[in-house]
Amino acid sequence: DAETQTWSLQEDHRGETVYDTTTGNQVYISDLGPLPENVTSVSPGGGYKKWDSKAQVWMNDEAAEAAARLREAEGTKNRLLQIASEKIAPLQDAVDLDEATNKEKASLLAWRKYRVQVNRVDTLKPVWPEKPASSL
Repeated sequence: DAETQTWSLQEDHRGETVYDTTTGNQVYISDLGPLPENVTSVSPGGGYKKWDSKAQVWMNDEAAEAAARLREAEGTKNRLLQIASEKIAPLQDAVDLDEATNKEKASLLAWRKYRVQVNRVDTLKPVWPEKPASSL
């Protein structure tokens, strides 16, 4: 210590990699002193984990995993509905203008049925319908 001109011993964890127990993110230690209270040297190992401070281990975070699966399924559903709508629009135009071929009419019907099936998918337990064959 420069003020008291005495030696003191400080923990040195510089260069160590630890993990934030709130986020699971990697933290690089660059300062002298004890480790912050909200870190552990135990890697979460990927996936959806939460820190159990009593057991000092990472546990599976089933709620976070389920929420992520739901978000992914909702995104897939929206994307498939958009694709179906983009396929339907020009086919519907052809029908509305009385210029649709029999192939276009059949394709329109198939895509409209597909869009209804996608819209009915339960995103908690998604089972995706098969896209109509590209007949055009």
